[in-house]
Amino acid sequence: MPNMIDPFTMLLIQVVGGTYAVVLLLFTREEDQVRGLRYATAGGVLIVLAAVGFMLRAVLPTGVSTFLAGTAYIFGVAMYAMAYEEHEHRRATRLPLTLAGGSIAFYAGLVALGAEYVARTFTVSVALVLLLSVCLRVLCRDRGLAREPTRWFSVVLLATSTLALVARIIVLLPELGTDGSFLERGLEQTLALGPSVLLAIAAGPGYVLMLHQRAAQRASHLSTIDTLTGCLNRRALLERVRISLADASRRGDPLTLLVLDFDRFKSINDTHGHAAGDEVLRKVAARVQGMIRPADCLARIGGEEFCLVLPRTARHGATVVAERLLDAVRSRPVVLPDGTAIPVTLSIGAAVLEQDEALAAPDTAGWDDLFQRADRALLEAKRSGRDRLVLAPGGMERADSRSRPLPSPAQGPDAA
Repeated sequence: MPNMIDPFTMLLIQVVGGTYAVVLLLFTREEDQVRGLRYATAGGVLIVLAAVGFMLRAVLPTGVSTFLAGTAYIFGVAMYAMAYEEHEHRRATRLPLTLAGGSIAFYAGLVALGAEYVARTFTVSVALVLLLSVCLRVLCRDRGLAREPTRWFSVVLLATSTLALVARIIVLLPELGTDGSFLERGLEQTLALGPSVLLAIAAGPGYVLMLHQRAAQRASHLSTIDTLTGCLNRRALLERVRISLADASRRGDPLTLLVLDFDRFKSINDTHGHAAGDEVLRKVAARVQGMIRPADCLARIGGEEFCLVLPRTARHGATVVAERLLDAVRSRPVVLPDGTAIPVTLSIGAAVLEQDEALAAPDTAGWDDLFQRADRALLEAKRSGRDRLVLAPGGMERADSRSRPLPSPAQGPDAA
């Protein structure tokens, strides 16, 4: 059977493409994935060296060149497996290196015992299938493909290489114990060199694509999060409100807005310091977040003030939720790292967009009225002695000029 492709050409493609991938990895900067990039770069370098090792068969003894090439190839794939683990878990495990080290030790034993080339090739192929399976497992678990679609590029690449190696193992099985001359045929050459060429050219760019998507997702996430408390910020709140109002208007469901404000928060800062005040905000926000439904939306809109949007919640439900929150905050002082216990209370103003109002109100008008009513109710709760809920009367009203405005969804607000 004639060769399907010249092996030297395939190896040359692997060297050139692999070198490009290494250069791409070297010039990629991602602060959160420094170790992952190092592992991926090392993997790319080792796979290029594997090709160089095969090309040196004309200069070095065949046994030496193939052993060096196989060792470099196995450790190269192990490095990529560790890079994927860093990307997924922020910490690589010892499994890839353990598999690689065990495989190389077994391979070295075969060389020392004078095993045939077919047996050594079979060992390398099995080791690579195991390592590639580790890579695929890391990339595909925990809905990884849904969270980062760019993983599909790497998964298809790795799966194709794995299938080619499995096909090679099947071809090698009946040939164990022979002189290996059949390996010079075109199909076997393609099965041998094809996976390494694919990995050399595409594994590095695939990893960089994953890093770029992760960075873009992180930037998008940070743009919607209040960095102190981990709650949504004002920009994200208004987007969620727009969606909630549209749903309420379409379905005729009620919608409740709670405005929460810490009582005498300035005295906490003055007495215990601003770091203590920040800790109070973080812990109380986490406490509230742990008591609400996934569909509810808690956001910090500035200072010590928060908004809580409760979809499909009428007046009675809003009262129950608010009273539970007041009791949860009141009954458990915030304990600082130094052991200081700080009593904390909240004042809550609530406004409800009833079913008939939700059907009748445009999105912007409904939000403006809802916030202004809740804000006036909060001011009344403060005047009435704090640590309480005041529920605004129903009905669409014109905003009072004494109420503080919060930009409507149509005004394109800046993040708090």
